[in-house]
Amino acid sequence: MINYWKRAKEIGEEGEKEFRRWMNSHSIIFYPIDQRMGLLPNAVAGEKIRRPDYILWVKQTGFILVDVKFYSFLYKHDVKGFNIHVNEVDSYLKFQEDFTSKIWFAVSNKEISEKYWYWISAKTVAELIKNSESHSKDFFVPLDKFREIAFEHDLSQVIL
Repeated sequence: MINYWKRAKEIGEEGEKEFRRWMNSHSIIFYPIDQRMGLLPNAVAGEKIRRPDYILWVKQTGFILVDVKFYSFLYKHDVKGFNIHVNEVDSYLKFQEDFTSKIWFAVSNKEISEKYWYWISAKTVAELIKNSESHSKDFFVPLDKFREIAFEHDLSQVIL
């Protein structure tokens, strides 16, 4: 079990490295949010709030909060997509309500990170979950529900 968590952490770190490379290539101003245990402020320690990975400043828009995922594609009934953890969505919705900040998932993987990042808001995932009959802890989101951003495209496509 320890090897699983260690590998999951390594994959997450690799994903964040690729995401930083993507942001730097687009001259996006970003700030990583420290995820270390014990650093959550006392004011929200008892809340079911999760911290996203980055704050991004986007011209003419302001800032958005991003949780980076580095997942392999999954297939459900021949439909390509990614799983998103339901408890993460719930935690991010709580954060969004409390702090009126939009939170997005940016998802990619080793095979495509140099070319594509797939974006979807936590709110959109929550709506998909609500309208489904799924009771799983992982929710399958088809690729066509994401906004595909090619490496050379502008982030403004995501949040408009």
